[in-house]
Amino acid sequence: MQKKRIILILDIDISLNMEIINGIESYIAENNLDWDIFPISYNKINILENIIETETIDGIIGSFAGNQIHYIKNKIIPIVNISSISKVSNFSSVLNDNHKTGESVAEHLFSNKLKHLYFCGQKTFESSEQMLNGFMAFAEKHSIKVNEAPPFFLNNAREDIYKWLKNIRTPCGIFCTNSIIARSIVNEAQTLKLNIPDDLCMVVLNGSKLDSLICGTELSTISPNGQEIGKQSANMLKKLLDQKSAKPKTEYIAPKKIEVRYSSSFIAGKHPKYAQAYTYILNNYRKPITINQIARKIGVSRRKLELIFQEESHTSPYKAITNERIKLAKKLLNTTNMKIIEIAETCGYSEQRQLSVTFKKITGTSPKQFRNHNV
Repeated sequence: MQKKRIILILDIDISLNMEIINGIESYIAENNLDWDIFPISYNKINILENIIETETIDGIIGSFAGNQIHYIKNKIIPIVNISSISKVSNFSSVLNDNHKTGESVAEHLFSNKLKHLYFCGQKTFESSEQMLNGFMAFAEKHSIKVNEAPPFFLNNAREDIYKWLKNIRTPCGIFCTNSIIARSIVNEAQTLKLNIPDDLCMVVLNGSKLDSLICGTELSTISPNGQEIGKQSANMLKKLLDQKSAKPKTEYIAPKKIEVRYSSSFIAGKHPKYAQAYTYILNNYRKPITINQIARKIGVSRRKLELIFQEESHTSPYKAITNERIKLAKKLLNTTNMKIIEIAETCGYSEQRQLSVTFKKITGTSPKQFRNHNV
């Protein structure tokens, strides 16, 4: 079988690019495909035309700018777009589910008991509009008012941001669709002596550790699932290669769960070690974590950790982990068709029986009975 030559066009986000590459390579290995991948970074895109004209190219996966689309749209090459920003209705696409992204952030902020939500995005991008729609859809279901911030964030107009922050209702939840907006808000909040997260509870789209370092506060973040986007884009390209006449279609990939950091941790205003421990639990309770592991992570003894939890919340670290797991299990039982054994694994249990025993102890009913009762 002749080796397939596939071009991968990457955008500016290095960490997301690496996940996408890993996802594509994983799919190739799992399916025994004889593909050669040729990555091209966004700043080298001018060589795309020359490659297509001089080389045999079997397919393209990537993020496309307007001039690239104009050039390749008449080429008989299977193409899969992976960027929500690209206007490519005539191509197949595998995209981050922006509506779900907005919903997830609103749900997280709602869990912090916030009644005022603000969306800080870029109206020029369709992806931002989709996130706003998801954000508002969740908020409306729970009778929460959403305010869309004015567009001056794009210009980093400090005076306008200062005035806007001065008049918002606190405590509030803020969703920033990029880290530049988040940084601007954090800077002006410090001037106004607004505390994060107690006054401003913030989540940023695709925030990196570097963004947190620059801001001076750890930013909670929600990110596209690059690994899954990579896998599904390779899967879609394979189908296009096998069926040359396939009609364009779009597949949406749910984002990763929110990585809760200090900027949106509702327990951040409590004992700093309690805040660190509970934030670690929120980010890791789906894994088989232990109390000793949490204690080591935050630099205290197990006994000290247990005393801190008792003092701050009248519970134990073990019960905190269990409560988060059962809360997730209830949600999955109500909203998905996942098998109970799959739910157990998703919630951090090594076997179904562990979930069943714990679930019944806390709710008074088995997972199966709970699902049947709520159908």
